[in-house]
Amino acid sequence: DISPAEKAIREEITTNLKNMRNEFLTQIDKILNVCDDQLKLYDALGANQDTKALQEGAIETIENLEKLTSPTTWKSENGEVELKHLSVIESTRIPWTAKKVNDRLVYTSQKPIPQNMQTNLRMKNALVPQSRIAFDPQGKAIISVPLNKAKDFFDSFSEKNVIQLTHLQEAADRERRAERRRRTI
Repeated sequence: DISPAEKAIREEITTNLKNMRNEFLTQIDKILNVCDDQLKLYDALGANQDTKALQEGAIETIENLEKLTSPTTWKSENGEVELKHLSVIESTRIPWTAKKVNDRLVYTSQKPIPQNMQTNLRMKNALVPQSRIAFDPQGKAIISVPLNKAKDFFDSFSEKNVIQLTHLQEAADRERRAERRRRTI
């Protein structure tokens, strides 16, 4: 026979395991959907040596748009380790998708963009000739760029440029620390 206290503990463990399993399956579904979208984009842009930079840049820019429009951190989850790249805070992530439409790349945010980030998007987008940006009534962004201007677009929305808008002081502090380390070597 199981005591009532042990029975309660077992029920709690079972409930926690079920919740963890459901959360895991939800995360797997999200990952698979993102991978599927990115593979479709990759394939749509061609699969040869001439298009490799275009494919990689298009997919990397999805991540950089998320880093620009979502809260990010340069530290591990516990705040003890500095990361090499910005990391989007998952609970406040604004996901983006991209697809090829005729001779253009079309990037679309899946959630509304905060007003201050809309300004940053407009500013960076203005640097790319023939690139167009629009916001729907809810504040979701749609950016359309000609394939022949894609490299300019990728450069404008590089992680380095995102950092200059979102983590300028922290970037300067990191650079000063790196410079001090170089001088002591």
